[in-house]
Amino acid sequence: MTWTVQKQKRKERGYYSAVFTPAHGERRSVTLGYLPGDPVTAAMTARLRRFDPHGHWQKDTLVSVLAASTDETAAQAAIFRPMMSQPLSALVPRDLSPAEERALLSMMALDLAAGRGGWYDAVKNTTLTALAEQIGKLDPPAPAPPAAPAAPIVVVAPPPPPRPVIVPPDPRGTMTLDRYFQEVWAPIRRLTASWKRDAWWFDYRILPVLGEVRICDLNEPAWTALVQGLTVSGSSKRLCQNAYRCALTHAVDNLGWVAQLHRFKPIPGSTKAALAEPEPLEHVEVTALLNAAPSAMHRALFGTQIGQGLRPKEVIRLKWEHVNWRARTLYVEGTKNQLAAATVAMTPRTLQALRPWWEERGRPLDGPMFVSGETLKPLEEFPKAVLRRAAERAGLNDDRKRKVFPYLARHTFATLAAADGIQPAHTRRMMRHSSASSVMERAYEKATLKQVSGAFATFGREGDGAWDW
Repeated sequence: MTWTVQKQKRKERGYYSAVFTPAHGERRSVTLGYLPGDPVTAAMTARLRRFDPHGHWQKDTLVSVLAASTDETAAQAAIFRPMMSQPLSALVPRDLSPAEERALLSMMALDLAAGRGGWYDAVKNTTLTALAEQIGKLDPPAPAPPAAPAAPIVVVAPPPPPRPVIVPPDPRGTMTLDRYFQEVWAPIRRLTASWKRDAWWFDYRILPVLGEVRICDLNEPAWTALVQGLTVSGSSKRLCQNAYRCALTHAVDNLGWVAQLHRFKPIPGSTKAALAEPEPLEHVEVTALLNAAPSAMHRALFGTQIGQGLRPKEVIRLKWEHVNWRARTLYVEGTKNQLAAATVAMTPRTLQALRPWWEERGRPLDGPMFVSGETLKPLEEFPKAVLRRAAERAGLNDDRKRKVFPYLARHTFATLAAADGIQPAHTRRMMRHSSASSVMERAYEKATLKQVSGAFATFGREGDGAWDW
């Protein structure tokens, strides 16, 4: 992570800025302004990365170096000229080790001795020792220690063997997480709906911490430390972990670049609360619900949804031109899967609820089927509050434990169809499922207590009247 010089788009050419991107911490941007000669950004970037790799220079030094001619001697003169007017301790970075400091002093002494910058005569008598003593980094020689008696021979245990180096099954597993995300995973993930969310987590949370780690070296402790350092909710941490986990799973399962995916610790507060199983309505309860509807439109809305097993957004998008009264069919606009948009047969429950509303509206041939009040605009959202109040008036939720929600109509349709003996294949066709999967049995066909009791009414009966207590 080093300097990058950028040229800004201005009417007058030659306006630049320099950005220093560290491995950790905040980025730093320095506005350079207008530089004479319109220099090339690649040459200026290379010069800053060579002379100031740690990003310690301020704006005045940056401008003086980058405004120099393309001759490297002139650039070095601009670098070392400020050293004559300030102590060397202000020029040495604070985060260097003693070995790095001595190497820097050596480079400075060589430049001084070579006379670069045109001020050799002023400092020609300066030595490396004098420079080191001036900033106090070269300790005076310590006196020789007194001769010690011969120590007994001590058997020293051999050093521990070096830690094994993780060798991925594929050499490409040695690329860093930053490079893997930019070159491999991003082009694939960009085609999905969750790309913007995942890209944000990688750019601002994951890559600044783990971007320089090889994907074969990623482990549970490093990832756990990153998650624990996030100042967000548990559900947001779960989204961040899902983005990271999907990227690594692709490298393990699909590419084979990494042997296995490391384990993940549970994230506190990220689990979803378990929802109660929906209890579908009986035929009698459906009739009571429709009778409790506040208007003919709501009665038609609820009856059509239950009679056809429609999703909430599908029923509010229905139009009168989608109805064929003679053939008794209904076209449903769906976008969930390939079979969501289809023409289906209207059930008697739908005809009984929808035809009175059609007559009251004056038998229209087109336009939205369900409108909002006096504005006659199509419904934008399903009237959940109206459905809940109608269920309370019908006595369907007296104990406050039964949940009546818009999607319950789809559960009710599948459950009543199974109880009436309709073939599952026909129900799937009516509900427009994309495949003959187990979603019907798992999600919709839930028998009520009354249906189960009726099915087992004669179970184990021996003779007439044996159970007439």
